[in-house]
Amino acid sequence: MEPTFRLTRLRGIPVGAHWTWPVAFAVVAWTLGASVFPSVYPDVGGAGHLLMAVAATALLFVSVGLHELAHATAARREGMPVRGITLWLLGGVSDTGGDAQSPGQEFRVAASGPGFSLVLAGLLAGAAAWGEGHGWPTGVHGVLEYVARLNVVVAAFNLIPALPLDGGRILRSWLWRRQRDRLAATRSGARAGQAFGVTLVVVGLLDLGAGAGLLGLWLLLLGGFLVRAASAELADARTRHHLDGLTAADVMASDPGVVLNDTPVSRLVEHPPAPVRTGYPVLGGGRLLGVVVLAHARQVPAEEAPGRRVEEVMTPLDDVPMVDATDPVVDVVGRLNGTNATGQVVVVADGCVVGILDESDVAGALDRAPRVGARAPGGRAWAMVAALCLVAGAALYRPPFVIVSTGATADVSDDVSVSGISVTPVNGRYVVPSVAFRRTNGLATLVAAVRDHRRVVPVSRVHAEAAVPGVTREVRILAAAAAALSQGLPATVTGTGARVVAVRSGSPAAGVLHPGDVILGVDGQPVTQAAFLGELVRAGAVGTAFSLSVDRGGQVTEIPVTSAAGGLGITAETRDLAVELPFEVRFEGRAAGGADAGLAYALAIADILSSRDVAQGRAIAAAGTVDADGHVGPAHELAATASAQAGAAVVVLPQEQADGARGDGRQVVGVESLARALEALSTTV
Repeated sequence: MEPTFRLTRLRGIPVGAHWTWPVAFAVVAWTLGASVFPSVYPDVGGAGHLLMAVAATALLFVSVGLHELAHATAARREGMPVRGITLWLLGGVSDTGGDAQSPGQEFRVAASGPGFSLVLAGLLAGAAAWGEGHGWPTGVHGVLEYVARLNVVVAAFNLIPALPLDGGRILRSWLWRRQRDRLAATRSGARAGQAFGVTLVVVGLLDLGAGAGLLGLWLLLLGGFLVRAASAELADARTRHHLDGLTAADVMASDPGVVLNDTPVSRLVEHPPAPVRTGYPVLGGGRLLGVVVLAHARQVPAEEAPGRRVEEVMTPLDDVPMVDATDPVVDVVGRLNGTNATGQVVVVADGCVVGILDESDVAGALDRAPRVGARAPGGRAWAMVAALCLVAGAALYRPPFVIVSTGATADVSDDVSVSGISVTPVNGRYVVPSVAFRRTNGLATLVAAVRDHRRVVPVSRVHAEAAVPGVTREVRILAAAAAALSQGLPATVTGTGARVVAVRSGSPAAGVLHPGDVILGVDGQPVTQAAFLGELVRAGAVGTAFSLSVDRGGQVTEIPVTSAAGGLGITAETRDLAVELPFEVRFEGRAAGGADAGLAYALAIADILSSRDVAQGRAIAAAGTVDADGHVGPAHELAATASAQAGAAVVVLPQEQADGARGDGRQVVGVESLARALEALSTTV
């Protein structure tokens, strides 16, 4: 690959960049700054994320350049010429002037790049750890740590045993030494490279279909490159195999037909010397002046061709590569393209021109060469290739499933402070476990599917089950009202409707209801609180058609909606929510959980208000909704499962979900009301 522009020289080796390199730099920097760093380092800020992204991208491409420099340095050490290094869209390429002459030489050059990347990863990780311990800014040690991980990824990817990757060259060196047949070894490595490239293309298409546009496009490009590069490796190996032992003199055309320098261009175009070739030597004054390419001559306008001379359109001899007649033809092939404008080389012997050589001469030599088939890969090799592709595909593909696991637990009693009335401290903990949703690759998803403490569910199901029907402040204040009533204290809750906060895409309400809409009634029954809306919807079976009275911009309209497994698919809060309590309740910290934490909050506040020791020193996990009257509603299935697995002494769940959570020695209490839950906890030890 020829560079579009030069960047620098490293150890005497020119380093350039293809025009696609700035595109790759911009895409990587944008991805890091827009999504990766904001999610990992949310406190850094927008400008900080941009600086981190640019710095990390620059370090990454420097790392890739050093990876290629390691290859180039090793190649020079082995006596192989190095023309330069080119950075491009998918990484870097070292342009060496020849192939390895032995398996050992191939191995040492191939292994140098991944080895250097791993060493660099260790250095960057060490610097990041040292900087974090010595107070470096988060952005600085964060960039170093991330680029260290990327260098490990670069090394791991390049070690995949598929040509033209470094791992494919290492595989070829091993097969070459074992089989004593370089062509057979190349064929095995190239087939692995083609299969791996096709795997990346398939995964990329699947990711595009799943909405992972940038990742899918990247994999498509990388897979296509690997397929083409592996095919080129195999074709080059076959060419070198068939031309092995031949010299330029064996292949050249010793009488290629000549053209005098003063010949009109029109005559050359109309009557080229036989046989027709790509180009012809141009003679003048008894000596070789250059080479005229027939295609260049044909570009001269027809009206100008009679008055133009061949010497005007020829390539001067100084610009035509020359090779010695004794040079191996396999070394000459590389000089027929690239910067060679004529596609030909002049062959000399003892300082005299003896012939000319172009691709047609090489093709003729290949046609005349005996066809000796390379040894086909055995079943073991194909099994390895298949396993490689399966593992790689599973590691790169992100299926439409998520891993659901129980995260850290929060003690809601730490969030509650009650004043203005006689209270007692909680002797125990009321815990709400968090539920973590992680979408990852197919390999990790498969492993998680067979582990007992995790679940794998479709993404669509998570959206349906994890929808939060209420907002945290409302959940907590309604829990306080229910706790007050459970202790015989007055509590008054009022509202003027259920305001839509969010609408889940793909739900029954999508395109029908909008944020800001206020639901005033369901099938003629008034709705003054969001909790009432939930009760009315849950009372109907899945697929029930409801008529909602909706206040939209001051105008009330009737809107039909049919429920699904996840309800209506909206998040709602009570408009103008007002709660009057005979005490003051404050919530000190960040709320734990969503609507499913209502039961835990109600239990904790009731314990504070009660003169009895309800918790009795125990850790009590609870999941379920609760309204101001103390009615307990079902928790989402994932929240109920997480509560059952939280490791608490007692688990309190809605009655309809308690049976499914029993087992493994857990003490599970099923309740329909807050009063029943308090009674069960007070009488259970």
